[in-house]
Amino acid sequence: MKFLLQPRNTLIIYCFYVFSWCNSWLSLTLYSSKPTLRKLSSEKLFPFNCSYTFAPALKKNQHQIILGKATELFIKYGIKNLTMDDVARELGMSKKTIYAFVANKAELVKLTLMAYIEEERSQVDAIVKISENSIDEMIQMVSYYFTQTRDFNPSALNDLQKYYPETYAIYIEYRLHHMLGLIVKNLERGKKQGVYREDVDADIISKVYISSIDILINQQLFPAEKYAFIDIYKEYINYHLRGIVSDKGLKIFEKHNLFKS
Repeated sequence: MKFLLQPRNTLIIYCFYVFSWCNSWLSLTLYSSKPTLRKLSSEKLFPFNCSYTFAPALKKNQHQIILGKATELFIKYGIKNLTMDDVARELGMSKKTIYAFVANKAELVKLTLMAYIEEERSQVDAIVKISENSIDEMIQMVSYYFTQTRDFNPSALNDLQKYYPETYAIYIEYRLHHMLGLIVKNLERGKKQGVYREDVDADIISKVYISSIDILINQQLFPAEKYAFIDIYKEYINYHLRGIVSDKGLKIFEKHNLFKS
C-alpha cells in the first residue's frame, strides 16, 4: 500500500492505465474491419484532425522493409539458393507474414527488382540534373553503382535470366531503353562540352557499354571465387572512360580520383 501512495509511483500507475486505454483504442483502429468503428476509435483517441488509416500505413512500411531486405539478400547470395525460409529468418518474421504481401517467391523476386529499378532510376535521374558535365555525371553514376554492387553476386542476374525469365525481361527493357538512352545523351553532351573525343560514335559506344554487363558477370571468364565483381566493374569503367575522354576530359577525370583505394 505504501508503494501505491507514493506520488511518484501513483503517477507511474496512472500513466500505465492511460497507455493501456490508448492501446486498446489503437488496437480497434488497426484491426477493426468496420470503417465506422475505425473512425470512431480514431476520433476518441485523437480529438484533433488526424488520419485514422494506421493499418495501410503500417502495411506499406512493412512491405518496404521486406523488399529492402530481399534486395540485399538476392544481391549478396543470388536468387536460386535463397529460400523464403532464409528471407523470413533474416527479417525476423514468419513466412506467413511475408505471404500476406506476396503470393510466392517469384512475385517477391519481381517486386524486388521493380523496387530496385525504381530506386536506381530516381537516383540516376537526380545525378543527371545536378552534374556539372558529362564526366562528372558519369563518375557520380559510377560511384552510386559502386556502393550498390560492392557485395554483388553475379549469379543473381544469371539466376534471374534462367529461372525468372518474365522478370528478367523487365530488367532488359529497363537496360535497353532507359539506361541506353541516358548513356547516349551523356556521350552526345560530353562531345559538345569537349570532354569526350569528337569522333566517338555515341550509338555504338552506348550499346557496347550497356551490353558489357553480360561479359562482366560471365562466370567462365570471371568466376566469383577468384574475382570480386566490384573490382571487375572498376577496371571496365576505367577502361571505358579513358577510351573516350579528350585531353580536357582526362584532366577532369583524373581530378576525381575515382579509382583510388
